[in-house]
Amino acid sequence: MDGKNFELIYSDNENKTFGTGFVINRKYEQKIMNFEAVDDRICYLRIRGNFNSVIIISAPAATEEKDELVRTVFTIN
Repeated sequence: MDGKNFELIYSDNENKTFGTGFVINRKYEQKIMNFEAVDDRICYLRIRGNFNSVIIISAPAATEEKDELVRTVFTIN
């Protein structure tokens, strides 16, 4: 998925029910060193900085709006 000034890079499964990712401003595209989808719910982005590289991890989390069973199952998995 691309926009005029941004790019969306993400992980997703076949059913399009889960997924996580990053919205990157196009002026920073050349700074991206690596993007890896560990699975359909976890991914990371490695960005080149001026002095060090930075790794950003993206993973979903259950919200307080979900019932306690859903939050418990989410944290166990």
